[in-house]
Amino acid sequence: WGFTVSPAVRWPEDLQRLEQPTVDPSTIKEIKINAKKYHDKGLFVYVAHSSPFFSPILYLRGLKQFLMDLIADRSFAEKLIEFSIKPQMEIINALIEEAGIDCVWLFGDLGTPKGPFISPRIYRELIYPWDRKICESYHKRGAFVFLHSHGYIMPLMNDLINAGFDAIPPNSPL
Repeated sequence: WGFTVSPAVRWPEDLQRLEQPTVDPSTIKEIKINAKKYHDKGLFVYVAHSSPFFSPILYLRGLKQFLMDLIADRSFAEKLIEFSIKPQMEIINALIEEAGIDCVWLFGDLGTPKGPFISPRIYRELIYPWDRKICESYHKRGAFVFLHSHGYIMPLMNDLINAGFDAIPPNSPL
C-alpha cells in the first residue's frame, strides 16, 4: 500500500499546471511486439491501469484529501477524476486497437474490511459514470474489463455489474 507524502495537487489551481501523459508511439509498438509473442503462445494478454476512484488518490491527492473532496468540493473531485482517468483511457484504447490486448484490469480498492470507502450514492453520482464509460469504450474495441478491489464492496456490487465489468475477482471475505 502506498501513502502520499506530498500530493501533486494541494490546491485546485495546481491542477492547471500539470501535464497529462500522452500516447507514446514507440511504447505502443514495443507492447504490440510483446503482445504478439504471448498471443502466438496462445496466452491471454492484459494491461492494467488504476480506476476512476483510485487514480486521484494515487496520483493527485492522497486518500484522506480525495475523500474530503468528494464531500466538500464535488466539482473539483469531478475534475480530478477526469484529469487522471482520460489519459489512461486514451493510452489503453490505443493498446487495445494496436496491440490486440484481450483484457484491461482496473485496480484500486473501493472498500475496507467493513464496507466501501464511499457511499453507494457517491459511487453512483461520481465514479459509476466513469466506470461505465471505461467498460463501454474497452468493450467496443473487443477487450474484457476486470475490476480488482479489496474490501467489502457488496453494497456497490449491482452498480459495478451495471457499469459493465466482466469480472470482479473476490479479494476479501464477504
